[in-house]
Amino acid sequence: MQSIMKLCFIAQRKPSITYGGGKAQYYLADVLQEEGHSVTLIGPEDFPGEGHSQAGFQRFLAEQGAQYDVIDFDHNFLLPEDDEILNGKTLLVARSVLFQLHQPFINYPLSRAWKSRLRHFVTKHYKRKQNAQLHQALVDSLQRADLINLSSRLDVVRAVDCGISRDKVVLLPFALEEEVVEGFQSIPTVSLGDSPIIVFLGTFDFRKGCLDTVKIFEMIRQEIPQARLRILGAKGVFTNEKAIMQLFPKCDRENVELHMRFDPSTLGELIGDATLGLFPSYHEGWGFAIMEQLAAGKPVFAYNAPGASDMLPSQWLGPPGDCAYLANLCIDCLHLQQQTYLQQAEHARGIVKAYRWRQIAHETLGAYTQAINAKVTKFRSEPRKI
Repeated sequence: MQSIMKLCFIAQRKPSITYGGGKAQYYLADVLQEEGHSVTLIGPEDFPGEGHSQAGFQRFLAEQGAQYDVIDFDHNFLLPEDDEILNGKTLLVARSVLFQLHQPFINYPLSRAWKSRLRHFVTKHYKRKQNAQLHQALVDSLQRADLINLSSRLDVVRAVDCGISRDKVVLLPFALEEEVVEGFQSIPTVSLGDSPIIVFLGTFDFRKGCLDTVKIFEMIRQEIPQARLRILGAKGVFTNEKAIMQLFPKCDRENVELHMRFDPSTLGELIGDATLGLFPSYHEGWGFAIMEQLAAGKPVFAYNAPGASDMLPSQWLGPPGDCAYLANLCIDCLHLQQQTYLQQAEHARGIVKAYRWRQIAHETLGAYTQAINAKVTKFRSEPRKI
């Protein structure tokens, strides 16, 4: 039986059910508290002094860190070179929600606007140097952590490629709340028809493949003219509908249904009549948007990239940037016989059932307990400074 722990989860935004950046910590804390553990959830606004800054995070560690058994913090907050903090009894776990070590190695299509292209050309050399410095600072911080909690196999590969010891990394997935899964799984599987609805769920941003989505949908409509695209929660880089609609060819715009924002409680209704999900993101953490669609029985077609590749079968994945490949996967799905489509829908639902927060919480505690014991053993074996 594991002893009761006192844990602190620090996200870039205070953990809640609403925002993806802290959603995993929120769900995890809920289970841990049910089992008697003490859990504190904080965001940068809770830091002392400067607040939303690296200095605020480091001050929090210095002033309040010792009261916790574990501090599980977003890896974008950098650990200081401070022996008193690093060598204390508190286990320092760097958690990735969106692993930033991928950033220098991922290229995705950017804005077509000439002003944006000019700005990118003028600043790219300066930004390359600046980004290299930030990348190295992040690597150094991760190497100072006691443990690194990642959710994607490709994240682990990237960490090791950047010189981080595999022994320091733990691979743990995310999940949806059981009540959420049950709600989505109660949605009936749709019948294939002449006017299929394709869902893009998430902010319509460059990293998430917004420009690729435009191309993919254009290719799908060349084969299936009545196909419709429903974009849910689009507001991000683009703050108004006009800017997004202008990305699409005029002939496709009438077939695009755009929701800049939506009430999360209505998501089941918004995806209920959809046939499949399209998710051409170049870089994700885990991908709650994928899981929600899978739970509703929607096959999701995505790039073989961090996040999607961990939960989707290989036959639903395409090479990053290959719009034609992903479009053909969608077209093939839309041309399936109804019985075959029903089998794919059931397979989608089955994927989600494999992920449960209670199991993930137990695995997390197990990994943290083992790391705490290793830290204590190491501390006791090292010569004391006099």
